[in-house]
Amino acid sequence: MKINLKLPTSEIIRENFSNKWFIASVFITILLIILLVWSLVNSYQTLKKFGSENIVLERSVGEFLYYSKAQETAAQMAAATGNLRWQTIYNEEKGNLQEAMQQIKKVVDENQLPIPIGNIGQILSEIQEIEERSFALVGRGSNEQALDLLASWEYIKAMIELEESVGFLAEGIKNHIDSQIAQEGRLITLLLAIVFISLLILAISWTVSVKTWQINYGIIKRKEAEIAYLTYHDSLTGLHNRRFFEEAVRKLNTKEQMPLGLIIGDADGLKYVNDTYGHQKGDQMLMEIASILKGALRPADIICRWGGDEFAVLLPMTTEEEVKKIKNDMIKTLHNSDFQEIDVNVSMGYAVKEKESESIDKIFTIAETYMYEHKKDAKHSR
Repeated sequence: MKINLKLPTSEIIRENFSNKWFIASVFITILLIILLVWSLVNSYQTLKKFGSENIVLERSVGEFLYYSKAQETAAQMAAATGNLRWQTIYNEEKGNLQEAMQQIKKVVDENQLPIPIGNIGQILSEIQEIEERSFALVGRGSNEQALDLLASWEYIKAMIELEESVGFLAEGIKNHIDSQIAQEGRLITLLLAIVFISLLILAISWTVSVKTWQINYGIIKRKEAEIAYLTYHDSLTGLHNRRFFEEAVRKLNTKEQMPLGLIIGDADGLKYVNDTYGHQKGDQMLMEIASILKGALRPADIICRWGGDEFAVLLPMTTEEEVKKIKNDMIKTLHNSDFQEIDVNVSMGYAVKEKESESIDKIFTIAETYMYEHKKDAKHSR
């Protein structure tokens, strides 16, 4: 059983693809944060603009109409009563009217209005000139002439033009506000569309990233399992390796596991098979031996590939007679094996550790000695 630890090409491509989606998701997340911050700032500025400009505009237009009517009323009352104290009120309203006009000029660009502020100012000047003349007539005691002047077509026409101009101005301001609202609405719609598309891409990106992370995590876990397996197993035969066997010897070297049997085997003729049939055939022979030996053991027994063509078996709580029987059974099974017209044989030696105090190295030496003796006998018998 050979295990390849190299990451497959398809998995590498998938991992790189996942990184791209992850980068995209991070970029979109940053973009959404920027859009959110910008939207909050823009909303704040829009509200501030409506509060400081548009409402001021509407209020200033209303004040303009009120003050112009107040001027007209003051002039009419002065002409009707002959009392010039109304001129003081008139002058106050005149100042308020100028202030309202300046406020309108400050807030809005004249190019955004259907009628220039200057035109309204010119009409207002004509009206105020007539009203000033009426106050002068009142001062000379000519009340009737003052009333006739304020009732003249020139004055009435100017007042009508002023009302129409202010009406156009109010309509223009309303259209200006509606245009700003529509522009903000389009901006919000575009922003929502961008956010929706970004969220959709973000959801896809995170889904792909998470799925790929899960796949990669599974790959990593499998690789870790394979590495852990190879740490204690032989990659060719699938048996435990020498490292595992040595740790097992230390763990089983207890009073409860005595007697502890040991069998050491060496495959006969492996070099001949390698030289004659090739190393691939030699590997197949080793795998066949490993399968036969493992099949002849009990569940609690431990077998490992000790070296190139050597095998070792630990048999816990096994008497010498039982160890010998198991060894003979394995040899018999090997002799009966039909491995592509090649005789399969393993020279074996065994020993039994009866007490915990006995040296495990001594047991290995005894088993190896018997094994080499059997191997010599096998060579002589050929």
